[in-house]
Amino acid sequence: MADTSVVAKSVHNPSPKPTIVSHGATKICEDGETRSASKGRAENGESCRNRVVDDDKWKISLLPRFQGIDERADEFIAKFRNDMKLEREQSIREFEEMLKRSA
Repeated sequence: MADTSVVAKSVHNPSPKPTIVSHGATKICEDGETRSASKGRAENGESCRNRVVDDDKWKISLLPRFQGIDERADEFIAKFRNDMKLEREQSIREFEEMLKRSA
């Protein structure tokens, strides 16, 4: 496995000694820039604060309050699509009634 650490100049230490800051597949530099293991620079100006670190993604799904979140999301999406379908059908009916009144 390749070394995923990055060498960044230390902000707090005035000595020229570099500081290594690494966190999983995403490298977080003290200069406020994020570098991924596959790319050399942060994308679209993303900084350390705006980037989710790959190692932490799996931990979120293990929290008890997130158990069943996928099922609830699927139910919400199905209900939303059904509601949109019913609204569209109602709109078509109202349009057809309007056409009948006009003729």
